[in-house]
Amino acid sequence: GIYSLNQSLNTVGTNFNFSNLNFLDFDLSGRAFFTPHLVASVDARFEHIGTTATDLVAYQLQDSSVTAVSVNTSINYCIYLGNAEKKLCPGISFGYDNYPVLQFTSNTNLALSKLGDMGVGPNLLLQMPLSIHLNSYLTAGYVLGLKQGQTSGITMTSDHNLFVREDLVYPLGKSLSLSFGVGIFSQSAVFNSAQDQGTWTMSNLNYTGNLGLRYNFNFSN
Repeated sequence: GIYSLNQSLNTVGTNFNFSNLNFLDFDLSGRAFFTPHLVASVDARFEHIGTTATDLVAYQLQDSSVTAVSVNTSINYCIYLGNAEKKLCPGISFGYDNYPVLQFTSNTNLALSKLGDMGVGPNLLLQMPLSIHLNSYLTAGYVLGLKQGQTSGITMTSDHNLFVREDLVYPLGKSLSLSFGVGIFSQSAVFNSAQDQGTWTMSNLNYTGNLGLRYNFNFSN
């Protein structure tokens, strides 16, 4: 994927904006239909972001990396649009998100770090067959941070994230399918740091391409 990070320290009017980052994204998802209309999902997202030492004029970004893990649970109600293969599922999601950020390690040195927050927000799933052997799964959502579960020394003022993802699924057998997905994911946050007594504003944007496998379990009698 492609990842960019934009962060400003408001107290000194300094902006850090760069995209020379190593970025790896891994997703693990599970979905269960409790009734033909009610579905629950659990999504875990693992991001590993790293950078080499970079000169930022008055500051120095150290060689550093961070792994951010976000886990969200969703409940959706599905409305069938003509047949069982075509459905629209509005719902709500809640969980815990990690935000990669820059933090001072000394007066002039910065390094990648992370902070976390619990959040809740609406989401939408759209499933639609494109051909006999190809299905489309579109997922979109917005999560608003609740300013809970803070990192020591950091106070979150506000945060949110927004995502859109499209997956194309091709069956390889009765239960196994191959999926290819593309997505856009954005995070924004405003937080105060006791270490440097400053107010930070951060935003990041990443574009991802995913290749994966899906397996369908059928527990019905």
